[in-house]
Amino acid sequence: MYNVFMLKEIILIALGIFIVIFLSFLAFTGFKDARKNSSSGGGLFNFQPVVSTPSSGGGQKEEIEKKNIPDEALEMLRISLDEGDRIANGEIIRGLAWGPWYFEGEFAVRAMTEGGKLLATFSARATEDWMVEDFVPFEARFLVKGLGGESKGFLIFDRANPSGLPQNNMSVKVPVLFELEPLPCVISGCSDQICADEGAVTTCEYREAYACYRRHSECRRQTNGVCGWTQTEELKTCISTAGGL
Repeated sequence: MYNVFMLKEIILIALGIFIVIFLSFLAFTGFKDARKNSSSGGGLFNFQPVVSTPSSGGGQKEEIEKKNIPDEALEMLRISLDEGDRIANGEIIRGLAWGPWYFEGEFAVRAMTEGGKLLATFSARATEDWMVEDFVPFEARFLVKGLGGESKGFLIFDRANPSGLPQNNMSVKVPVLFELEPLPCVISGCSDQICADEGAVTTCEYREAYACYRRHSECRRQTNGVCGWTQTEELKTCISTAGGL
């Protein structure tokens, strides 16, 4: 009777060990499948690196020559853009980048014309912890100063490379259409006397002439493309009467 009891106990223990091993195996294979799906573009973010260009027939897309886009880079970055998408001033660009693509939670994005002229460089910033071996979402605000208009060009997403070593350089180049509508001018300064593309901090020295800007002028982008106060006759007279600047 004692031997039968011991045999049952051994069988139950062995069965329990088998169940634990089997469940662990299922959990491990499920984790691998989830990581595989994440790496292939599945899940919440379905952003893909843009590495295609229109072919000569039928509007189909064909893979471009990857001279400047290493396979590893394609596996590390996904962007919420399609080839030829319009990008407007102030627009937020979103995507996913592998953790090591960042440094201090950032990497650079360059906007360039088809002819290779650099329009602007701005930062893409991680919105979650970037010090992980996984995809991390990022946001980048596209900002280019200028008179406006449309032009074809590229957004180039550069991997952060604090070492400066050439072998660590990676980038993904995306053809887009820039909509360079002028950004609104900004009034700033302690007495609202500055009209510029960006806000400025000044000392707080009261001058009666500063009030003339609001009364007799308009802060706007001038014919040379630079923000400034429109020089009306009323403004000039007011400043002169107030004792000048």
